Amino acid sequence: MHRRIALVAALAAFARSQQDGTLQTETHPTLTWQKCTAKNACTTVTGKVVIDSNWRWLHNVGGADYAATYGATTSGSSLKLSFVTVGSSTTNIGSRLFPMDTDTSYQQFSLLNQEFTFDVNVFNLPCGLNGALYLVSMDKDGGMARYPANKAGAKYGVGLMLKAGFHDSEGLDNNFRSFHSDIDFWFSQSIQEAEDRRAQVVMKEAIKAKELATRWEAEEVKSEWTEIIRLQEIQKSAEAQLKQQEDFAKDLLRAEEEQAARAKADILAAQDVARVWEEEKQRFAQQEDFAREVFRVEEEKTSKIHNDILAAQRAQVEWERETREQAEQEQREAARIAKEEKNARIEKEEKEKAEAAAAEMRRRKEVEIRNQQILAEKKKREQENIANELRRRREREESERRARQADCVSCMETKERSDMAVLAYGHAYCGECV
Repeated sequence: MHRRIALVAALAAFARSQQDGTLQTETHPTLTWQKCTAKNACTTVTGKVVIDSNWRWLHNVGGADYAATYGATTSGSSLKLSFVTVGSSTTNIGSRLFPMDTDTSYQQFSLLNQEFTFDVNVFNLPCGLNGALYLVSMDKDGGMARYPANKAGAKYGVGLMLKAGFHDSEGLDNNFRSFHSDIDFWFSQSIQEAEDRRAQVVMKEAIKAKELATRWEAEEVKSEWTEIIRLQEIQKSAEAQLKQQEDFAKDLLRAEEEQAARAKADILAAQDVARVWEEEKQRFAQQEDFAREVFRVEEEKTSKIHNDILAAQRAQVEWERETREQAEQEQREAARIAKEEKNARIEKEEKEKAEAAAAEMRRRKEVEIRNQQILAEKKKREQENIANELRRRREREESERRARQADCVSCMETKERSDMAVLAYGHAYCGECV
């Protein structure tokens, strides 16, 4: 079973709290303790302590000034608790603190087959007041998981309600506090302890006296004078004890009177605290009314802003729709223009291609005609050359023929000179004429 340890100096509180506040930052005092697994095998655990929410006095829990407000201070593994702490604006009575393993969860102890040791100094704990150290079963998170509305939890000491019942807190806090069983480790008063120690001493002396009397009675030789001396000593001892008891009773009466005076002063201080608390409640009520009015105005502003936002969103949607339609129309127009330009470009390219093809055909035709003309002229020149060559050949042959022939002077027929008789002066006569 997991349990948690609570340290209590007195029972007094005038606050109610449950929700996490922001008035002051909650800083938990550090407290160390040791956990041992064997002899001389201990490790130091660094934990923290938190004051019971019953001692906090705000509806919305805020941070606590542990030393100035509650008189609770730590030093290493030591925790010191003051009963009455007079602050700048309040007077605190008593305190109850819980150990923590983190800033948001209580320390759990499993004591099955374990030993739990501690030292307590109650020298300044007077009669009528008690200190206590005990285990109590509580939720590790202070009830935040079981109660969703609980926003404070272990961080602010929420979650304790012992079987005996504590009704000194009001409001929402009690909604999240449940009754728990507890196991007392130590519960004492300084004067009561002194009385117990004195009773133990008297009891030991009485036992010793009885043993001594028994031994004396067992002795066979015992003088009457010795018995008288013993009785006188016993009488003196009894008188001394009665004197001590009388002095102790006087001291106890004086201490009780002083305690009563202090208690009266504490009651007056508590009454002052209650009066201050009533004033604070009135001031808080005014602040709550003001906060509600501010909240109403803020809700109206928020509603107006929400309506403006909705109108702006509708205008934005309409503008986006018009912009989208305009963009789509521009895209369609751009696509149409681009298509027309493309068709015009294609038509122009085709026209240019057709013109280029026609020009190429004309050029080819001109080239062909020119080539034909060149070929014709070439052929004509060749024919002329051939004709000239034939003419020259004929002329040459004619010249050669004429050189071989001659006209007969007699018959005037042209005959071969080889068949004719040619005279020295050039006259030629054919064979028939010869």
